[in-house]
Amino acid sequence: MALATTPAVQTTLNFFTSPPSGEAPRTYTGPPPPGEPQKNWTPEAHDVVIHNARGLEDTFGLDVTGFEFLQHESAETEFLDDEVTKARYYPEIEQLLKERTGAKRIVVLHHLVRRDYEGKAADGIVLGPARGVHVDQSFEFARTIAHRVLGDEAERVLKGRFRIINVWRPIGAPVYHDPLTVGDWRTLSAEDDLVPVKHIHGPEKETEIFNVRYNPGQKWYYLREQTVG
Repeated sequence: MALATTPAVQTTLNFFTSPPSGEAPRTYTGPPPPGEPQKNWTPEAHDVVIHNARGLEDTFGLDVTGFEFLQHESAETEFLDDEVTKARYYPEIEQLLKERTGAKRIVVLHHLVRRDYEGKAADGIVLGPARGVHVDQSFEFARTIAHRVLGDEAERVLKGRFRIINVWRPIGAPVYHDPLTVGDWRTLSAEDDLVPVKHIHGPEKETEIFNVRYNPGQKWYYLREQTVG
């Protein structure tokens, strides 16, 4: 029987609450229009227990919990230059996901580097850890992405099975601070817990994510001292 090597930790996570106005929820990712708030809803912190997945890795799977932990060495170690990252890292991830999922085709969409300090990103933009519980795409926006990326092929692909999979890894050293937290899909209610929220990036440029409502039955995990490989 697999056992976690370190007890769970108790902390707080920031969850979604509905706008008091009854409006559809929205978030501006840049400066909002004059008189508009950055978001028309307020995050609400809840105490949660986050379980250490170390030693339990073989109990998780994409088709079971919605996430899993893999060992993978990469030739890309810095992630400072976008073009270098695309040339080195994208083919590795394509091969990794083909082997893991058996998918006929993998399309790497983009990458995002989050750092907890003044970094050396080529574009000068440094993004820290995300502080709210979320899913990067709503179900409907995932279909929109498929149409944008695949064009005329999208309708055929959408008649079968497709996924958008995030691949996360540490850069440079094991993670001790602000580790990635993941939720067991089986403990979330898609109908009650997942709320589509528009992200407005500029004129006529919107995406849609799921923010997450709290419920006490949700179960959360992190991988203690997650390593680079």
